Amino acid sequence: MSVDCHRYKPYSTSIKLVEYIWSDAKGVPRSKSRVLSGDVKNFPIWNFDGSSTGQAETLKSEVWLVPKAVYQDPFTDHPNAYLTLCETYEPSNEPHETNTRAQARQLHEAVKEKDDPWFGIEQEFFLMDSLTGRPLGFPSNPLQQPRAQGPFYCGVGEGNALGRRIVTEAYLACIKAGIKVCGMNGEVAPGQWEIQVGPLPGVEAADDIIMLRYVLHRLSEGTGVYVDFGAKPVADYNGSGAHTNFSTKAIRDETSGRDGIEAALKALEKRHKHHLQLYSGRNNDNALRLTGNHETSDPKKFSYGVGARDASVRIPSQVHEKGYGYLEDRRPSSSCDPYLVVTALMETVCSID
Repeated sequence: MSVDCHRYKPYSTSIKLVEYIWSDAKGVPRSKSRVLSGDVKNFPIWNFDGSSTGQAETLKSEVWLVPKAVYQDPFTDHPNAYLTLCETYEPSNEPHETNTRAQARQLHEAVKEKDDPWFGIEQEFFLMDSLTGRPLGFPSNPLQQPRAQGPFYCGVGEGNALGRRIVTEAYLACIKAGIKVCGMNGEVAPGQWEIQVGPLPGVEAADDIIMLRYVLHRLSEGTGVYVDFGAKPVADYNGSGAHTNFSTKAIRDETSGRDGIEAALKALEKRHKHHLQLYSGRNNDNALRLTGNHETSDPKKFSYGVGARDASVRIPSQVHEKGYGYLEDRRPSSSCDPYLVVTALMETVCSID
């Protein structure tokens, strides 16, 4: 008996596997996949059910996904697999109320020629045991505490570098994807880590932070470990921030650096409360972290200091010695919306004449 197979079709090299990624109403990454063809610079607008992500009502549920940045997909060996970071829009073609990237992008366009702002963001987070709901290294009994903080910061070895394999896998996946990570280390509390992104201009640093968070969430699937970006998951231990290093042409210039730094600090002091509001993140938990203890500043007053980790803004000692470079804003929460952070800094510092 012969077989007449009419449905056989060879593999098409033009096929592209594309993961559309966006942030939901709480700032948590969401994604959905589709098969496409055509240029990666022209991925089409798509949509999702906003009533299931806290971004729309059931009777008017459609929210548009507009691709804005494309990365290589590090999770598959398919040669044409991509991740695309999207902005959310209403069907009326207006940015969705949760689309904070649009404002940041427009502001950067307005200031980039004169000020050329750069950002580097240090994303801290905890790796949590899914069964106990406590960080790795914490006893399962909530009445028991782990060893005191000390050996975990930049720690090495069993019992000190808790969850290194997951973090390293995420670090390498980011490099493969084209996310500009520039460093990683174990942090002060058990199960706490940090991955740094940047330096990058304008919204690009914020884009890469969103993608870093996505990669960490993806790689935690099926491991019995989940990633907690909360600012204070555990009382009496260090919380997590998203310390943001920033500079402008004036701050980076050898001649104008000291004046640029002084002007930036004065401007930041005037808008301290405004920045704290924007830095808290959608979890609104930054007040639990910023207490003046555990290497944080007192939120009631703006402060700065050379090499100071208990200040609102740290002036790196090498920058102080040279007289130019960058500043580190230590106030943003680990769960912050990075687009609001870069927007606040551009509005405050780049408005300086």
